[in-house]
Amino acid sequence: MVDPTQRPNEFSVRLRADLTPRLWRDAVADRPGPGSVLVLPIADERATCGLKFSDVLPDNLAAATVFARLADVGGARQVLDDRISFRLV
Repeated sequence: MVDPTQRPNEFSVRLRADLTPRLWRDAVADRPGPGSVLVLPIADERATCGLKFSDVLPDNLAAATVFARLADVGGARQVLDDRISFRLV
């Protein structure tokens, strides 16, 4: 859904150019209900290396730590549950 060439920020996420309202509805409809697990992004190796004690943390624990600090799971759920409208800019 998200354009892989763009970096999201705290104000916006750029979606893929080929995304249509139908594709969005299908993807959201396939999503399990409230309380389901959201897929977290892949942690950048630079972010995990920047952690204090990163040299003694297993890679998966370092990535989970970065996710816990950066992910806004509540905000993501709210966005998925909100009413949407498509606008071409």
